[in-house]
Amino acid sequence: VVPVFVDRTVSPSYTPDVAAATRAVLERGLPPGTYHCVNAGTANWRDIAEELARLLGWRWSADDPAFAGKLAAFTRALEPAPVAATPA
Repeated sequence: VVPVFVDRTVSPSYTPDVAAATRAVLERGLPPGTYHCVNAGTANWRDIAEELARLLGWRWSADDPAFAGKLAAFTRALEPAPVAATPA
């Protein structure tokens, strides 16, 4: 068993798409504020870690404890830190 966050579904964004959206906001002179930009589709953190492992050429084996540990550490590193609410 790999201890990763499989119950958290996210919609990861492709950095060049976020940059293009940010540029469009600036070029259009939109008012300051919070804008949310995401790509289509969803994945959980295990899906993301497995895809990154595939892209890195790591061989996936659920039975390999060494790989399971590496994947778990890698996935924890991907998990965003909690953001504390602060007064404005």
